[in-house]
Amino acid sequence: MVCHRPRLTIAVVLGIALWWSGASPDLVRAASEEQIKGSIARAIGYIKSRIGSQAGGQLALSTLALLKAEVPPTDPEVANALNRLTGHFRNGVYSPVDHHRYEAGVTLMAFGSADPVKYKAQIEAITAYILEGQEAHGGWFYPPGQHGVAGGVQNGDTSISQYTMLGLWEASRAGVNIPKKSWDRAAAWHLQTQLRDGSFTYHPSPTSANPFGTHSMAVAGTSSLLLARMMLYPEASDLPTEEVEETPATAEAKAAKKKKSTAVKFGILSPAPDDEKEPEPGAAAEPTKPKILQGDDSGYKPAARLQSISNGAARGLKWLAANYKVNLQSGQGGILGQQWNAYYLYGLERMAALTGLVEIAGRDWYQDGCDYLLTMQMTEGGWNMDQAGDAADTCFALMFMVKATEKTIKKTPRAPRKQKLGGGVLVGARGLPDDLSKLQVGQVGPKPRKVKGAVDELLGELEKLDPTQIEAVQEAIVDTVVSEDPEALVGQQQRLQNLSRDRRVEVRRTATWALGRTNNLASIPYLLERLEDVEMSVIIEARNALRFMTRKPNFLELSETPTPEELAAISREARKWYLSVRPYSERDDLQDLREKLP
Repeated sequence: MVCHRPRLTIAVVLGIALWWSGASPDLVRAASEEQIKGSIARAIGYIKSRIGSQAGGQLALSTLALLKAEVPPTDPEVANALNRLTGHFRNGVYSPVDHHRYEAGVTLMAFGSADPVKYKAQIEAITAYILEGQEAHGGWFYPPGQHGVAGGVQNGDTSISQYTMLGLWEASRAGVNIPKKSWDRAAAWHLQTQLRDGSFTYHPSPTSANPFGTHSMAVAGTSSLLLARMMLYPEASDLPTEEVEETPATAEAKAAKKKKSTAVKFGILSPAPDDEKEPEPGAAAEPTKPKILQGDDSGYKPAARLQSISNGAARGLKWLAANYKVNLQSGQGGILGQQWNAYYLYGLERMAALTGLVEIAGRDWYQDGCDYLLTMQMTEGGWNMDQAGDAADTCFALMFMVKATEKTIKKTPRAPRKQKLGGGVLVGARGLPDDLSKLQVGQVGPKPRKVKGAVDELLGELEKLDPTQIEAVQEAIVDTVVSEDPEALVGQQQRLQNLSRDRRVEVRRTATWALGRTNNLASIPYLLERLEDVEMSVIIEARNALRFMTRKPNFLELSETPTPEELAAISREARKWYLSVRPYSERDDLQDLREKLP
């Protein structure tokens, strides 16, 4: 396939020249929101036009990129791709086609992004494949006999390890129990292979006299440490940007803090496992999980200390701040002597999302990256920036522009982070508070473009929503209802009910919040449905909406880490309350509700 470079206008040539010469990025015209949206749309079209002829790892990567860009799993090209990916399993065992560990991690992410319930068996099979391939030292490498790799001890591969860990993270979000020992060993390997300056290299080797780090491996290694930290120490506070020495006093204080609250605080919960749902009557029995996924390690104590992991991540962030750039073409050689620019930018987006950084070295990394990518996009809509080729480059560039990891973070609620890194005030990840009822209009921080209009117009925007506008539309709806017109939702009941069942998580969450503000008993069956949603963020919004309607701030209490039994219990409690208050004239589904009670 012949790939053409973009037609170089004077403006594009000037932009590239300024980037390559090291001139201030301020001199490059900032990409507008409309330009970014247009670029995303063209990239989606480019990938969809080629995905039908792809296979293996590239097929998985293209599928993931489209899903992250909010192309629904029911879209013909995506549905076909997912169906072909399910053909890589024989008797419940996963068999990758070509890219092995890479392919496994990306395929797992694609299935998890599409439908973690529908593809649960595939997710578990790939997870077992990844865990069984972890090297004794804690990292991952190519399987023996593939890509010219001989058997015996391997030193590991920072890039492969990044994608296997991303896959395991997706599996954990889908409810698969990932042994903590696996995260612990991975964290230890990254700490051992991190270079003295805080960066990481592709294939760490103890015999290398002068190893040097690269931007792509620095974001890979740092992100992997952040993932391990999240999974081993979910209660950990904000990440320090400088190394901190842990004393017995600080360790004791942290332990005390961990024991404090038992009340649910949205922002620190992990998604509920799929097995929280009771099986349908007559449903087939669940297939037995792979042996490696069985067992309980809730009492496991990691050997990799929290402070060690935090310090390692802080050193990686510090190196990236000191060496910040989005265009690698004129810089130091990367993997095998060449830089992989689009791959790096997706890694940069991931690292920034995991830390909540909106600026690095005083620069808006997202704006800088979009400015650069727009100068490099081909007229057909794709990118062909380095030896990875146009198919992979386009997927990585698209996932950067749609902020793919940030979407995942919002589905895996965490406390907002406020960081400084290399200059500039950082105010946490872009987006609204995790609990919409706590939105304070006018709060300090980066804001999406302001959206105004009547609530019926805003709901129309929500129905046809461009993913780049979700935050602005959410804020406008909450602002209008809370600050301007509490009656604005009158007459919108049917619309909100439909939106509460939307496939998009943030749309369901917004509609659920709004249904609670209608103060209409007809909303309650839809809120009860959302109490059993697959996303914890929606469950919490439904619980909050019911609290608002009942005027009971302690209604439907949950512990900090709710068990399946607790979630089932609050659902039953809510249904009992509803039966006690609903008028008899409207109880046409009374028998349905009773059947769900004990």
